[in-house]
Amino acid sequence: WAVVGLCVLALLPSAWIRVASDDGVRAEADVDRAPVAVVFGAGLWDGKPSPYLAHRLDAAARLYAAGRVTAVLVTGDNSRTSYDEPTAMRAYLAHAGVPKRQVVRDYA
Repeated sequence: WAVVGLCVLALLPSAWIRVASDDGVRAEADVDRAPVAVVFGAGLWDGKPSPYLAHRLDAAARLYAAGRVTAVLVTGDNSRTSYDEPTAMRAYLAHAGVPKRQVVRDYA
């Protein structure tokens, strides 16, 4: 039962966010203009953003393309030389059309 309880506790934040944001932002045009969007790391798979992270980065790229933000701050793990989330995130965004000079890396 302890494992079941831990699983429920682990899923509560995600469920709360889904319920709380049900009437939330649906399109880039609904987002207020801001100088920067922050994208938190969510893992790399073979040096590339995980699907969950790619979804976050795609949203940031759409905000940039829509002119809602002028820069993107990417923050993630860089605990070893072979694992560098911020640089992989920056490369992904550059491929999506966000100029590298507009992507600031933060090494958490």
